Amino acid sequence: MKTLLCLLSFLFLLPPSPSSAQERFRRQQPYPDPLPALSLPDIVNYTLSNKLRLFVVRKEGLPVINLHLTILTGEGASPDSRPGLATFTANMVSRGSQNFSASNVEETIDSIGGHFTTRTNPDYTEFSLTCLEENLDQALALLSDMIVRPSFIRREIEELQRTPFYDLTRRRVDPEFSGQKLLYQLLFRDHAYQKIVYNDSMIQTYSLSDIHTYYDNFYRPNNAILVITGNLSLDRAALNVSHNFNTWEERTVAKPHLSAPEIDSTPPICFLASPRLKDVTIIMGALLPPKTSQDYFSMQVLNQVLGGTYISRLFMNLRESKSYAYRAYSHMQFYQACGVFYVQAQVRPEVIKASVEEIQREIHVISTQRIPNEEIETAKSYLLGQFPLQIQTHADLSSRIANIQTLGLGSDHWDKYYERIMLIDSRSVYEAARRNSLQTPIIIIVGDGSVLESIGFEKVDVYNTNGELTQSVTPKRNKGDRQ
Repeated sequence: MKTLLCLLSFLFLLPPSPSSAQERFRRQQPYPDPLPALSLPDIVNYTLSNKLRLFVVRKEGLPVINLHLTILTGEGASPDSRPGLATFTANMVSRGSQNFSASNVEETIDSIGGHFTTRTNPDYTEFSLTCLEENLDQALALLSDMIVRPSFIRREIEELQRTPFYDLTRRRVDPEFSGQKLLYQLLFRDHAYQKIVYNDSMIQTYSLSDIHTYYDNFYRPNNAILVITGNLSLDRAALNVSHNFNTWEERTVAKPHLSAPEIDSTPPICFLASPRLKDVTIIMGALLPPKTSQDYFSMQVLNQVLGGTYISRLFMNLRESKSYAYRAYSHMQFYQACGVFYVQAQVRPEVIKASVEEIQREIHVISTQRIPNEEIETAKSYLLGQFPLQIQTHADLSSRIANIQTLGLGSDHWDKYYERIMLIDSRSVYEAARRNSLQTPIIIIVGDGSVLESIGFEKVDVYNTNGELTQSVTPKRNKGDRQ
């Protein structure tokens, strides 16, 4: 008996078996390693006599300079009868000026080792020019001439009208592009932002007078900011910018007040026919408060957990677990008046309804239940680790600074980005999810017309590629939508 008792005592003192320890290790997700501190460059600013605001971000190490000029008016200010005019005007700016023809612009950009891009969104229009550091003076002279002294020549207008026409025609067959276009059209119904969705036929209606009027109304120094990133001081930048932009005359700019779009209480299920598609693209979207909301950072973490990467919930469910989708992710985009949250997935035609239900279930769970701490910490680690990569180039850094200034986010949004992310926890994400309803999104299904009758929903609104509602149908239920 004594021997037996000693043996039992010895067994109790033994450490757990390797197999049980291994099982616990597998069940517990490891916490990410600590991130190194990020040293963000300082932002200094100066306002010219004509009210053009200049921001300088000093960044050494590469012999390049980026000039990022933002006109603080975008597609939301296009006339109701001329949607897309803001984008067209911005593209015309690079088609020549009083001192540079269209071919001269391209040749000059090449000669200074430059790269030029233009982008228009609902709130503002961006012009970005990157060049070698030694060619800063030439780059400023070119940019100022295009912005301050454009030459809107009828021949160039006609040429540019053909280019977007063919581009939009080509992109119309892209299910992601056409689906997102319809989503924004429905989310921004009866709102100024809806003008970012325009048909190729509208491009043909723009006249020389339309372009001049839009330019004269909004292309003013007091309605613009210029961000310069590179190895230069504020004094040198201010001197060079003043020399090139001092003839740009300020004028009162009448900008429309943009309130938040109204949320549809009964969001529709829509079908967009795109012939000969083998797979189906599902896009589900809802409106969010603007970026200035207190919930912005919490919603960033929530989005990362839901569908930010290939290890997020949507991807692991629809692709890895159920094999419904080839890919599935979620994304957030912010404007001055609101934000947009959407989920996008590419799925097999026979599991359309099942895929929609799984996406809805994941959104419901993440909106009503607290996210475990290990998922929160993993999401935060990813966001903080990605941030330096998002501002790695001079152009990316300038764009980030311009976005902060344009949306009025304040210096804390830049200086305390790490701190604000680190303060997010499961409770703050849960409360943000409760305040921001994601559970009633618009559902858009893009696929070949042959799948319409078998997708299994009670009512579907059918749209053509021009965004026009053609009919509302009640498809048959698909017996195989859960196979």
